[in-house]
This record gives sequence, C-alpha cells and structure tokens, in this order.
Amino acid sequence: MKSFATILALSASASAHMLLAFPEPFATNDNGPVNSDGSNFPCRTTNFDKAANPIKAGEKLTVRFKGGATHGGGSCQFALTPGKTPTKDSQWKVIHSVIGGCLTSEDGNLSDNAGDDAATPVDVTIPADLPDGDYVFSWSWLNKVGNREFYHNCAPVRSSGGKGSDVQAALGGKPDMFVANLPPAECENPAGQDFKFPNPGESVDTGSSAAIGDKLTGSGCEAMQKFGRGNGQLGSPAAPGGGNNSSPAPSAAPTAAPSAGPTAVPSNPGGIFAPSASSAAPQPTQTPTTPTIPNNPQNPPVNGTGVPCTNEGAVVCIGTNQFGLCDHGFAVPMQLAAGMSCSNGAITRRSIRRSPRGHLARRHGSRRI
Repeated sequence: MKSFATILALSASASAHMLLAFPEPFATNDNGPVNSDGSNFPCRTTNFDKAANPIKAGEKLTVRFKGGATHGGGSCQFALTPGKTPTKDSQWKVIHSVIGGCLTSEDGNLSDNAGDDAATPVDVTIPADLPDGDYVFSWSWLNKVGNREFYHNCAPVRSSGGKGSDVQAALGGKPDMFVANLPPAECENPAGQDFKFPNPGESVDTGSSAAIGDKLTGSGCEAMQKFGRGNGQLGSPAAPGGGNNSSPAPSAAPTAAPSAGPTAVPSNPGGIFAPSASSAAPQPTQTPTTPTIPNNPQNPPVNGTGVPCTNEGAVVCIGTNQFGLCDHGFAVPMQLAAGMSCSNGAITRRSIRRSPRGHLARRHGSRRI
C-alpha cells in the first residue's frame, strides 16, 4: 500500500505528465490529460495540420513515449480512426491493448523530467487488411496511481501495403476505445488497479505483475463510451477478443477500393518497423485518399443470437456468466472472463488474483517485454 505522501507526490507531478513521442503526434499546447469535461477530446488539440507518419499494414510499429510521470503504469489502448481530421464523431477502433505495465511496471514515477524517454515502448501490429490511406493513430491511457485522468494523444499516419480495400471490414469488428474519468465523478476507475478493459480486443499484452481490477464507480460509464464510439459508423464488435478474426456482416454492399493508387511511402520513414521495409519504395504522384466508409453502420447479428434491449449503449446482463452491449435494439451475448459476474447492468470481479512481478506477456505468442 502506498503512503499518502507518495500519492500526493504523484498527484503533484502534473508538470511532467506523459506524451506520445512516436509516431510524431499533432502539436498540443501542453502535455496534460484530456480536460475532465471532455472539452478538448479527441486528441487534446484542434491543430491537425501535420505531415502523416508512414506506417505499413501487417507490420509492427514501435510506439514510444516522452515524460517521467508514469504514475505507476496502468493500462492503455492503441486505436485507429479513418481520415486526417478527427472529431467528436470519430469512432476509435482498438488494434492493441496493454493491461498493466503500460509505460512502466515500476511503482510511482520514473522521474520529474518532462523530456525523459525511459518509458517502456510498445510494439503495435498494424492490421494486414487495413486499406491504404490516411488515418489518425491514438494512444489512450488510464494511469494506475495519482489523479484520476484520461490521456489521449494522436498522430496522423498514412498506411500502405494493405491487403484489403474495405475499412469497415478491416476495423468494424474491433472494439471501440474505452473511456473513463471524463469526468471522474460520472465514471472513475479507482486508483491502485491496472484496469482490465471490458473488451480489450484480440491483441493484448498483460503485465505479469499487474494488480488487475475492473472496478468502476459512477453512474455514467455507459454514456461515457460515446467518446470512443463516436457516430458508430464503422460498426460494433460481435464479441470480446474477436477483433482480428471476426467482423460483423455489412448491411450495405461491399465498399469499393479507394480511387487513387497505392499511397506513397518515403524511403526513410523515421520509425521502427519489423520486418524492415524496402529502402527503395515507389513514389507515385497521386494524392492519397481517405479510406471509404459505407453510409450505413454495421449492425450486430440478431438472427437467433441477439437479446432484445432498449437502453442503447447500456451493459445488459444475460444470466450471470454472459453480458452484451445494447446496440440498435439488440445485445449479442458475450462470455465473461473467469472470475467475473454480471448483475444489474454492472460487471464485477468475484476476486482479484495478483501475479508475481514480471514482464508483459502477449496473449498470443511468447513475446515478453
């Protein structure tokens, strides 16, 4: 248990905070979290005039951070939304989650230096079927200790080498970014736990030393998810953890491929990718296009699998071992993780198991950070 003095010290280190360092983000006036009223969401800026960072579909992007106020680590998500200029209607689709140990597994802060680059980098795999074009990449963070805050930093990216032509098929089945603490009085993840996202997606790193918990307080958590869901135009996932292998059936005809040719990728992108890209990438003259999104959002399957509901966006308990999110009048049953239960629209943990200190372990594969 941390002392009261330690918590105060963490709370007082606001000048250090944390920032996304790579991919290079949009410019902001400060390095703090999103305003508690959500007024500067998304991305904490309105200055979106910045050259895109090149990324490669199907390859790993090593995300780096700047700052020493790591607040004991915590949990974070990495998401994409199509286009160049994000708005409050943008839907943020999660491509990777870290549960515990995001930025660090150390207690407290690494330093009080805003320029510190010692935070733990995170490898994020860009979906292989992501259509070529412009997107906004984001890092969101729920810190473990200190003030109850929500961080959201964004960077313009331009993807190339994708195997797909339909952005809805590539991203629609992935979970929406989870949001809390906007403001904490309405939905707060309590300090001291590495928050376990209700639906982290399929690509997940979990800290073996994490104090995992899913407790939330406040009556506004369901409504707060509108920040991540936006206008819902990309659709909703059918089940937790099915992001990479399952996409909801589209309600409209398949989207045509972007009208322009493949997006140009500079020969020296300045990032860290694996495997490495060719140093002699072609340089087409066409202007890259934003991937096309169908006019009608996808609906979750309702033929024999959906449970009728009326409270749009609310958590629906289906027995004690399943839950769903009310979407377009139906909630698709989703199995709860072991040790979890659902009652009166709230998902709770029956008991919390703490693991020994260690490194982050990826759910699929043996990679450790």
